[in-house]
Amino acid sequence: MSLLEVVAAIAIVALLCSTVLGAVSFMQSIELRQTHTLACGELANRMMLQYLDDKSALPSTLTPLEYGAHRYRWSVGESPVGFNAVEAPPTAAANAPTGRQARSTIPPERRYRMVTVTVWLSEESGGSMQLQEGIPHARFGRLIDLLAFRNPDSATNMLNQPGKMQELLEAMGGIPTGGAGGSGGTGGAGGSGTGQPGTGNVPRRPGTGGRP
Repeated sequence: MSLLEVVAAIAIVALLCSTVLGAVSFMQSIELRQTHTLACGELANRMMLQYLDDKSALPSTLTPLEYGAHRYRWSVGESPVGFNAVEAPPTAAANAPTGRQARSTIPPERRYRMVTVTVWLSEESGGSMQLQEGIPHARFGRLIDLLAFRNPDSATNMLNQPGKMQELLEAMGGIPTGGAGGSGGTGGAGGSGTGQPGTGNVPRRPGTGGRP
């Protein structure tokens, strides 16, 4: 075997080794990225469920979340939802009275919210402080109804904590909680806040001693 053949064989072996090492390194990086993405999805789901149960108990968004040996940044946002009314063509069945009333008089723009939770790899674990392109991340969005609780525990938690009901009413646009006074009788003043009619000027029957 000549010297030229030996050099060529060594070069081919080195090229094969570098190709194999490159492929192994690429697969390891892909696996690590998928692991980070899966961890982001798990944390985003946890934050979403905790937000639906009690958003006041959420940790600060300035504090990274720990998952295993890595840390992740996160953010949460809530935005109103717009609706486009769709009118069905009039039919005889639709125009027939059914005796049913609307379940809620609250406009859907006040009842429904879109909650978005985003989690990404922190700068402490090779990511970034702000979400950037190419950083492993996960974003979950959920449409929620402020009047529908996720489970009985969520409703009980809200009722037991002072101020939670007021926050719910303010979130829906300041729904009034007090009742308006009812209208009075003929010429009389209505009751205050109870809806009971006042006496007013009730005509008297003659010959009864002034009794109505």
